[in-house]
Amino acid sequence: MSEGLNFFVNLVVNGLVAGSIYSLISLPIVLIFKSSKVFNLAQGELVMMGGYLCLFMMLSAHLSIFLALFVTLILMFLLGFAIERVILRPMIGESFISVIMITLGLASILRGLVSLLWGTDTYVYPTFLQEVEVSIVGYHLSGTYLVSLGLCIILLILFFFFFKYSIFGIAIRATASDQIASMSMGISVKKVFGFTWAISAMLASP
Repeated sequence: MSEGLNFFVNLVVNGLVAGSIYSLISLPIVLIFKSSKVFNLAQGELVMMGGYLCLFMMLSAHLSIFLALFVTLILMFLLGFAIERVILRPMIGESFISVIMITLGLASILRGLVSLLWGTDTYVYPTFLQEVEVSIVGYHLSGTYLVSLGLCIILLILFFFFFKYSIFGIAIRATASDQIASMSMGISVKKVFGFTWAISAMLASP
């Protein structure tokens, strides 16, 4: 295979990996907006917070990458639930612009908190996947990129089945469709809001 064609295939794979990661980051934004009609401008800062938490536990607490990720998922879930309960829930009934400004202020608070706790230096995650080049039908691809792409696809499939068949997933879809009808059917819309923010914060973990 020519070097130019192999380079093109690598660019396509890299684009798919980056696109799949961005899709996981954007999924919480859509999830929150559909369920509670809130446009969350702090999702990027939640991603940053999750990354720093996981890195801190690996470097300072000397946890393995998998244990650190598991603890980070739990902490981010609780953080998302707390954000909705303390900051967003009192804003129910307020104007759309007011709630957006609240999420913008939340983004500033999270940025300041990260700077206060970990400073402004650049950190690099420890390597936990050995760099392996995989050859598929003559195409030489990075094994790390293929693993990342596979994990993103698996997560998207799992969330598809979660929203389609689980009780919480159906409740979230019902709330996104009609909040009044959902409440009349016994669905706690406030709990759905809290659970949605918790999931969105958890998805922000690395």
